[in-house]
Amino acid sequence: MNCGVETTFNTAPSLNRVIPVSKSAKLSISGGEVANESESPELYDRKDMVAGLKSWTLDFDAYLKTLSSRLYTGTLTTPQFLKMLAAWFGGQSPADAASVGTTTSASPGTATSVNVASDTNIGVGELLQIPTANGAEVCRVSAKPGGNVLTLNPGLSTTPSASAQVAQMVNLYPTPGVGSVSSCAFQVALADSANEQYQLLGGIAAVQFKITSGGLLTVSVRAKGKTWTRGALSITTAVASDSMGTPVGFMNNAKLLLQAIATATATGVSFEEVSIEYDLGLDFVPDASGANEGASGVIRATGREFAKVGIKAKMDTQFVTWYTSQTALQLLLSVPTGSGTSRQHIAWYLPNCKIDMAPQPIESGGRRLYEFGLTSRIDTSLSGMLKTPGILAVG
Repeated sequence: MNCGVETTFNTAPSLNRVIPVSKSAKLSISGGEVANESESPELYDRKDMVAGLKSWTLDFDAYLKTLSSRLYTGTLTTPQFLKMLAAWFGGQSPADAASVGTTTSASPGTATSVNVASDTNIGVGELLQIPTANGAEVCRVSAKPGGNVLTLNPGLSTTPSASAQVAQMVNLYPTPGVGSVSSCAFQVALADSANEQYQLLGGIAAVQFKITSGGLLTVSVRAKGKTWTRGALSITTAVASDSMGTPVGFMNNAKLLLQAIATATATGVSFEEVSIEYDLGLDFVPDASGANEGASGVIRATGREFAKVGIKAKMDTQFVTWYTSQTALQLLLSVPTGSGTSRQHIAWYLPNCKIDMAPQPIESGGRRLYEFGLTSRIDTSLSGMLKTPGILAVG
């Protein structure tokens, strides 16, 4: 399967390989045929269908993988799979081809205020991976006050390591402009038939994350679009190298931080299950005057709740207090692979969220738990990444 980001809606761009989970891809195409119900005095006098508006759907799963190497030096070459997601999220930081990384100073500072050799490459609002005595940890840059200092919130579990490599992550986030998203094109081909190949244009999608204990982190893509062609399209089916790193398993050392927005000190929560949904709210711009199957582009048009998070955790009255007081919280889930200071992570972050419904007491295997959900908010007084309702970060 190949994918590319369209510069012009419903127009084929340059495409490169993305790798789905085996046998997960399901393609459906439609010519939008309309029945011709013209009257006839004869029985069985069926009329030919009238060609309508083309459309397609493509569902597939893909493993969430790390970058092929940590972003602590050089420039970022965004993998094709993340380019696809960035087109639908709208925002990416650092940008493709940007310079990345830095190192901590010999006097590295504290768990919430880190001294670095240079803060030039680091964006305010980004999630980073900073080495500590407890291994590389995910944190968020909430400010750059000057003097090559990074203010962190949430911060680290302990002081950062001295003269250590600070690795950035590819941060994907929804941009507020309704027209700030792009469409994608796909190519789907079967290895055993050069004639059974498809090109799909004008694609938007919904995404859902699968986070299962003992399993691999997975994103389910539910794409739909406009124009399609089929036949012998000269699409190569040769085995391609993967520009991403390794799949990340939801195994050991996952960390869930849940704390008040003003609390910068990392506050971990012991949990059993977590689910995360991001609503990208994408739709087509209707336009009957063009030649793009009734649309002229894509738009972010729906939804006030970008993120929904479900949690099952051991009973703690703090959850009830937060619900009763409607406390504004921040949530960070980071899932590592590797070990020590060379760890890489997949992370989800909600800078502003609340527990909307009362935590429910449940029993599971003789254990008493709370089950509750959170939904994202935004602080309208902020801007840029500080205002975003949620982030997916790949490190």
